[in-house]
Amino acid sequence: MKLVVIGLGQCGGRIADEFARLNRRATSQRGIEIVTGCFAVNSDAADLSGLTSIRRDYQHRIIIGSRKTGGHGVGKINELGAEIARDDADKVIDAIRTTKRFYETDAFLLIASSGGGTGSGSLPVITQRVKERYSGKPVYTAIVLPFEHEEKTEERTVYNTATCLKSTYSVADAVFLIDNQRYIRKDSSLTGNLQKINALIAEPFYGILCAGEEKKPRYIGAKLLDAGDIMQTVVGWTVLGYGSSQLPLLRLPGERTRDFRKKGMGKALLSAAEEDVRKIGARGMAAWGISLPVFMRASWFKKQGYQIADKNGIIRLLWKPFAADTGMPRLIKQKRNPLPVPGKVAVSMFINGWCPAQNIVYERMKQAIIEHLDKIDLKVYHTNDKEILDYWGISDALYIDGKRIRTGPPPSLSKIRKLINRKVSRIKEIIPVT
Repeated sequence: MKLVVIGLGQCGGRIADEFARLNRRATSQRGIEIVTGCFAVNSDAADLSGLTSIRRDYQHRIIIGSRKTGGHGVGKINELGAEIARDDADKVIDAIRTTKRFYETDAFLLIASSGGGTGSGSLPVITQRVKERYSGKPVYTAIVLPFEHEEKTEERTVYNTATCLKSTYSVADAVFLIDNQRYIRKDSSLTGNLQKINALIAEPFYGILCAGEEKKPRYIGAKLLDAGDIMQTVVGWTVLGYGSSQLPLLRLPGERTRDFRKKGMGKALLSAAEEDVRKIGARGMAAWGISLPVFMRASWFKKQGYQIADKNGIIRLLWKPFAADTGMPRLIKQKRNPLPVPGKVAVSMFINGWCPAQNIVYERMKQAIIEHLDKIDLKVYHTNDKEILDYWGISDALYIDGKRIRTGPPPSLSKIRKLINRKVSRIKEIIPVT
């Protein structure tokens, strides 16, 4: 997932600086980009000069409200912070336009402290302006809550926090809450604490942003997490958990590993599910599997007492009746096929939301067609709507010019883009006859 990161105020700017550092790390270590643009917005020129990783130009280090503050901040008065943000919001919008690969951006992340003046006042204002200008991309915010001593000694901090949280929640697609206090270490100085806290706040985002952009097989796991998965999950008040574990470089013969396969966990989970289903009075339980020996194997369900009720290609619908007179369910059969559109490339997406692989295909397709929107006829069918599912008989699929495209495993963005480019190049121009 690729973000445009905007830090507001002193705290937000320093955390945005950490995101710029993370992007350099991703580029050098993995050859990928996770931040397409990184900006710091402040009313205090001195705070901007203390950053180290964000580019040193007026388009990336943006001063707002200089006519009213003289470049010396707003002194925790977040009403003034909101006022100057409204006056100078166009500076931020214009700066975002300069991002070289902005078309690859999946979402925005705006960061600020809730207790300050510039950050807490400008966050809801800039969030709203970005959403209005770039309505097709989600806008997330990260709000850093104040330290305990700030809450006790500065009444203005509590007021700023309350107004910032309320105003931002009403305009942002999701709000990440970050507790400063939990990161404090008693064995470090205040300066050392702040530097480490900013790094710790940004670090959990590194893995989740890299996951969907990986190109090296050694970094790709059994399941993919891409922008589509994140955008389907992140909404409203949000927190981000993070953990790490030290793994030995060498494994000695006979050393025990944390391998949970063949330990009966699948059987236990299936048994618990069947018990729950019986309690609600169901007369049987259905399962979805495939004939290939990769995952969700139909053969494993057959060993657990299930029988094949229906099939479609490699897909198997399995059934375990709880009563003798219970009939078998059937798969919904395809009833219609999307048709080509003369003079356009017809792209038809059927998406139900529960399949991570199809969500990935959907997000990549949206990126692939962005350069040819005038030549694309895009139709998206959300098949979690039963009427749509019954009409088409298609649960999740991708069709281009009426032909079904293989999406398992999900094709890469470059492959989809090449396919679209090839289709666009073959469009025959229709010349009207006079």
